[in-house]
Amino acid sequence: MLHNKKAFTLVEMLVALSVSSIIVAATYASFQLIQKQYKKNIDVTELHSSGRAVMKVLEREIRMAGYEYRDSNGVMTYGSILNPIEVSDSGNKCCDEVTIVYDEVFDTVNAQGVVIPGSVNRIQTRFYTVAHTTSTKGARFRLVKRTTILGTNNGLLPRPIVGPVEWMADFVEDLQFINTTGKAFLYATDAKQLHVYDTNKRTRTKSIALGYDPSGSISIGSSGLIYSLVWFLGKWAGIEIDPVSGASPMFFSPGSGNRWAPGVGIGVDGLLYINTAGSKVDVYDPTTKQLKSTVTPTNSIKNLLDSSKVTNSNGVVCEASKVSTVINCSNNSITLNGTQIYKHLEFSSDDTLYATAHNSFGASIDIFSLASQSKIGEILVDVGNKTWGLTSASNVKKLSTVKILLGLRSKGLYGKKRQSSKKSYHAGNFNFIRNDKYQRDTFTSTVAMRNL
Repeated sequence: MLHNKKAFTLVEMLVALSVSSIIVAATYASFQLIQKQYKKNIDVTELHSSGRAVMKVLEREIRMAGYEYRDSNGVMTYGSILNPIEVSDSGNKCCDEVTIVYDEVFDTVNAQGVVIPGSVNRIQTRFYTVAHTTSTKGARFRLVKRTTILGTNNGLLPRPIVGPVEWMADFVEDLQFINTTGKAFLYATDAKQLHVYDTNKRTRTKSIALGYDPSGSISIGSSGLIYSLVWFLGKWAGIEIDPVSGASPMFFSPGSGNRWAPGVGIGVDGLLYINTAGSKVDVYDPTTKQLKSTVTPTNSIKNLLDSSKVTNSNGVVCEASKVSTVINCSNNSITLNGTQIYKHLEFSSDDTLYATAHNSFGASIDIFSLASQSKIGEILVDVGNKTWGLTSASNVKKLSTVKILLGLRSKGLYGKKRQSSKKSYHAGNFNFIRNDKYQRDTFTSTVAMRNL
């Protein structure tokens, strides 16, 4: 008896194999596509997570700058912190550095559940970047944190204990710290230039070409912009100098060519006061550049516009004699003996006094301490060799805040080639333009230093 047995023919087997191969290939291709997109999404997620985590650490550390622990009797364990925060400006490149000093308290809980202070260390934390390049991921910077113990067991250490390197983030392209009291700058003008001096290192950091000759005194406002006067086309005109970008737009004075005379100052009210050639003073809004009033100057306004007379935060008034090397403070109760006939004086935020001559070749900016009543150093005027105006950042009201800008890129390539550039509204002075397949993001924050 014959049985009818059914089976696949060779042709059917080949067709089925071909269809199956197509399905498997399509499935694998889809899997690869999904896996690739998944890796991209993970990469971007890590980019955002890393940026937010780093910003939290930076915010916390900067907020602690200058914290000085006091015991139950109000006595500071390690004394005052002289330099709570210091920023090293990288210029037009990546990246800035920041060094922070504060007291770190390790609390404990007693048997009654009450939190009591335990050990206290004075520490210094430094955040900086290190260049790094690999063949697969390209050139970038890595953010590093390093902690140094300056004091422990209620005493400062003769040899601070430097801790290990802690890697904070990879693929860093931009790190800027802006507007901080830890880095007080001194500004001076001469022929068509603004010079920026680092008062910590006592060196010139940069010079900015202005295109105009600032005459007489200069003054800095709460926005960080500097004001001076120039003689232009037969009349006095005001210029507003941005010490970061170097921009120095001009705004003209009203009235005749002799309406203004050299002498400008920012008052405690934030307004711009300008001497006239007569006995009056013009008062301007530095934001709108509009004349608000013209007043008869009081003694305080006269002192404000006199660059040879300054007042510190404790009310001590110092005045250059203009005929000798002596500076008299508080009605001759303090006498400072220098090496030049000074005309321009300026107090910094820590009441250090800076003094320089006017239009004197070979001059330096001399540094005086009221506490020791002596000259304690000098800053060499190595460009132009003369000074026409002097001011510092000590009276900028926003100096108790620090703006942080952090720029990161993705670890791997992402999507099609795209153009990237730093947005113009971001603070900082590092500009870049990129044309590649990396994804980028920028994180910004403004931190108030509560201990300063």
